[in-house]
Amino acid sequence: MGDGCARRTDTVEAFLLRLTNEAPFIRAVCGLLADLETPQALYERRAAVAPGELRRLALRQSLPFLVRAATALHRAGHGARRFAAGDWLRAEAQALGVWGQAPQPLLKGRHLLERGLPPGPALGDWVRAAFERQLDGDIRSLDDALAWLDAALAEGVTPPSTAGQRRARP
Repeated sequence: MGDGCARRTDTVEAFLLRLTNEAPFIRAVCGLLADLETPQALYERRAAVAPGELRRLALRQSLPFLVRAATALHRAGHGARRFAAGDWLRAEAQALGVWGQAPQPLLKGRHLLERGLPPGPALGDWVRAAFERQLDGDIRSLDDALAWLDAALAEGVTPPSTAGQRRARP
C-alpha cells in the first residue's frame, strides 16, 4: 500500500481519538483500514502468494470481516461488479482452515515440559519458532511439531531467540 493509506490511517486515528479513548477499538479500526486493500493486492499476485502470508493475515484480521469491508470499498469505486479478490481470498482461506478463525499454535509449553525442558523464557522461544514453521506450512500437525522439536533437541539446537523481534500473535 502506498503513502496515501498511511495518511488515511493517521487521519482516522486522529479523528477516533477525538471521539473515544478506547485504544483497542482504535487499533482495530486502524488495522482494518491498513489492510483494506490487501485482498486486492494479494489477488493481483495470487500465483506467487504463499500460504503463510494468508495465515499471517488471518492473525491480524478477521478474514470474513476484512473481505466484507474490502468488498464495500470495491463496490464504492466499481459499482456492483463482482469482487473477484474477495471470492479468491475466501476460497484460499477456507482451504487453509483460517477463514473463520486465526491459526493457533499446535505446540504448547506443556508439550515442552513433557519432554523435560525446564520452565523459562526458552519455552516461549521454542513455541514461537514452531508456530512460525506452522504458519509457513512446514508443521501441519502436533506430531509434526513434536518431531521437529525432538530432532532439534537431538541435534543440540538451542531455541531460536525471538527476543526483540516482532512476534506473530498466537
